[in-house]
Amino acid sequence: MVNKDPAFLFYSKDWIQGTAKLMPEEKGVYIDLLAHQHQDGDLPNDTKRLARIAGMSEGDFLPIWDNIKNKFKDNGNNRLVNRKLTELMTERSEKGLKNKIIGTLASVVRLSNAPYDVKYQAKKNFDYTHFLTVEQPKLTEVITEWFNERLKSIGNGNEDGNGNNILNKYWFLKFYHGNYESYLKVFNGQSTTQEMFVMWKSFLDLIYEKKLDEIFECKFVSPHDFAKLVLKERFSKEKWEPVLKSILATGVKPEHNLYFRIPQFMKYDKKDAVTETKVERLPDAREAAKKYL
Repeated sequence: MVNKDPAFLFYSKDWIQGTAKLMPEEKGVYIDLLAHQHQDGDLPNDTKRLARIAGMSEGDFLPIWDNIKNKFKDNGNNRLVNRKLTELMTERSEKGLKNKIIGTLASVVRLSNAPYDVKYQAKKNFDYTHFLTVEQPKLTEVITEWFNERLKSIGNGNEDGNGNNILNKYWFLKFYHGNYESYLKVFNGQSTTQEMFVMWKSFLDLIYEKKLDEIFECKFVSPHDFAKLVLKERFSKEKWEPVLKSILATGVKPEHNLYFRIPQFMKYDKKDAVTETKVERLPDAREAAKKYL
């Protein structure tokens, strides 16, 4: 059995404006009826029963009801509701269920022993609306089953969790979790040194540590190409994070190639550095010029 929501949002400004013309006893009955609607879902369309809910005789209740009955409408089932409250209850219920579904997924992901990047890809295409009709006692079981299926698909190199082939897109994950020998067997002629391979893995470590993994949406660099960037373009460790953040700030697309975008954004950073240097030196130049005026 689902527990009833113990509360609803109370908008003080709306209440003050909406009840400005009511007497204190009318406000008291009104808020009592709203509270009962919140707990029961609706109210009886019967003044005798409404009077009982308000704790009054029908004779005392009817004059008050005449001034507040316009706050309630028939819901089509010969029951009364305050429509604003019904909207708030529905919105709160949907938001609560959404949070419960997302929270359940977070718990399932946290308890999984799969590598972080694989879990990231598995949960990336999660759509909570697919689980709105699942009975809450079965929610964890159903979401766990869904998540394990996504892990299985990604582990086979077939899908990204949404039915899309990722064999080429996320090829690097296999080598990130593997060793240098397995990398050599695949790339052979286009391999790099073990030192550069380790540095390439450190590059991915930083991406995960700084939560920059959106960069995986574009074509990622191989250890071989990464070595070229380090040796020829001087893509040293202190430049990794700022350059990646600059790239992400402009947006990434699948057609973008990180091997070409890294040097481009390194040039932008150099131009910015030169501009800043000129601006900093400008006051000194003016002071020096004053001597000749």
